[in-house]
Amino acid sequence: MRTYLKLVVGVALLLMFPSCTKEDIHTDHNVLGVWETTVSDNTYILVFGENNTGLHIETNVNDSEGASSAVPFNWIRNNKDVVTTDANAMQRSYIMNADGQLVLNTANLSYLKVSDDYRRYY
Repeated sequence: MRTYLKLVVGVALLLMFPSCTKEDIHTDHNVLGVWETTVSDNTYILVFGENNTGLHIETNVNDSEGASSAVPFNWIRNNKDVVTTDANAMQRSYIMNADGQLVLNTANLSYLKVSDDYRRYY
């Protein structure tokens, strides 16, 4: 009887923990950190921090002069989709692709994760 009870408990425990596919636990879906892309003379940086806050930093280097701007935003993540909203209610939608890049939907612009350490921006 005890063996039967142990077997039933063991099977019940196994059923309580459903298996996950590798896609479900893909580590590239972690948004927190610093993401970067460069287009021509412009460098775009996205910083995703805790409490769903972040910064969009744009740096333009033209000849020997450079200019930079930083715009704070709030963000939400739903599976592979990430939506940022700045103070002017401007929304940008990104998707995490299979290569671990964050892609801006409207411009097909791909950001690469360059660091997990976002704290230097806060």
